[in-house]
Amino acid sequence: MWRWLVIGVLVVGAGVLGRVTAGDSKDYEQGVTEGRALQVAPESREAFKAGYTAGANDVFSGYDGGWDYARPYVITLEKGDDGITYRIKSRARQP
Repeated sequence: MWRWLVIGVLVVGAGVLGRVTAGDSKDYEQGVTEGRALQVAPESREAFKAGYTAGANDVFSGYDGGWDYARPYVITLEKGDDGITYRIKSRARQP
């Protein structure tokens, strides 16, 4: 009985420790971007960066009136085409 209690406490403690030391999601995004750029030949990295930025901006395009900052939206995704995993099917602003 005590063994399972100790194991449970250790597992929960490890989970809490992992969340506390995980860092910011902005650091994660930067790491993903830099990691993908390293997969490209050094002479092509500027073109890759420009394409990556354009793709990140394009995902939010196609909606007249743009998007409001700091306002939540409900977004419905659907399967994309031509190698694109997802596309936005609809969006609705939350009050």
